[in-house]
Amino acid sequence: MARGCTAGLAVIVALALLISACSQKHEYPESVQRNFLSACYATSSGSFALCDCALEKVQEQLSLEEYLEWEIAALRGDREATMRMIAITADCVREAQD
Repeated sequence: MARGCTAGLAVIVALALLISACSQKHEYPESVQRNFLSACYATSSGSFALCDCALEKVQEQLSLEEYLEWEIAALRGDREATMRMIAITADCVREAQD
């Protein structure tokens, strides 16, 4: 009986660690954050709330490597990259419009 409880507990701990790792915010280096916010302010009429929210959402969903890959694709005019960022920051845009 103890074996079953131990195995069950191990599964629960493993799931908790997996969920925690998946929901962990990626903290970008200060220079990357500054560049993101500068570009955002320039294209959003200086909406600090929108840009701060957008940075939070991006850091929650994209690792630094994924973000840098996205940035290169976006600079090349990749429509899919643009649509991905719109989807990630949609909640921020809605909040800014309210």
